[in-house]
Amino acid sequence: MSSIGKVMKLGRLFPNDGRILIIPHEAIRVQARWVDITKAVIRGGADALIVTSGILKTHHSKIAGKIPIIMNVPLDPEYVDIAVKMDVAAVKVHHFGPENTFPWDEVQKFSMKCEEEGMPLLYEPVPMTAFWSEGGNYVYDPDIIMKAVLNAVARGADLIKTSYTGDPESFKKITSRCPLPIVALGGPLVPDRDTLEWIKGTMEGGGVGGAFGRTTTTHKSPEKMVRAIHRIIHDDATVDEALKELQ
Repeated sequence: MSSIGKVMKLGRLFPNDGRILIIPHEAIRVQARWVDITKAVIRGGADALIVTSGILKTHHSKIAGKIPIIMNVPLDPEYVDIAVKMDVAAVKVHHFGPENTFPWDEVQKFSMKCEEEGMPLLYEPVPMTAFWSEGGNYVYDPDIIMKAVLNAVARGADLIKTSYTGDPESFKKITSRCPLPIVALGGPLVPDRDTLEWIKGTMEGGGVGGAFGRTTTTHKSPEKMVRAIHRIIHDDATVDEALKELQ
């Protein structure tokens, strides 16, 4: 029966064309109300939000029934029970660090709990030269990213979020080997055209979408930026066509 629950939840995230635009929205900012930003990205065409349990606890009444929720949780199986009670569509755990520091045994234990409870797992393995606290940078080597992605598959992930390699050909090397859907993380804050080039390359490289947090939630027009990214993911728009949404 748990497998039915997982299929039903994944159906919330991928109801139409098998593509997805996720908005990580896990911070309460002083510049604008969380609810106002959320309403804007929903109008723009976001397919899912990533939030924390605290944000969902305080804001659930404002978003219930409006958009599927992915909950960002610690790598602790007890949080799967909380996610089930909160009726989210998936849980997300992540690891940013050198490739030899990924906690694969813990990921497998966590994924087994997700399997038991029928909860989809979005795992985010992001190789870096060092930890954030040590001044680490993103690693874009496709061989290193592919190793992390395939390890995530082996440990029981259902959906993977990781770095885009920088060009469609090298990213396709990863997506062609991975049996699970891959979404690209949004990466650092860059000019709008660069963001749209990033997601266009992701889609051309076999990705199923992207997860854009600060790129959208701190944008001067979150709704327009989400709509521009949505055009590329769901309508196969060119970058120039998508840029028109920002005018």
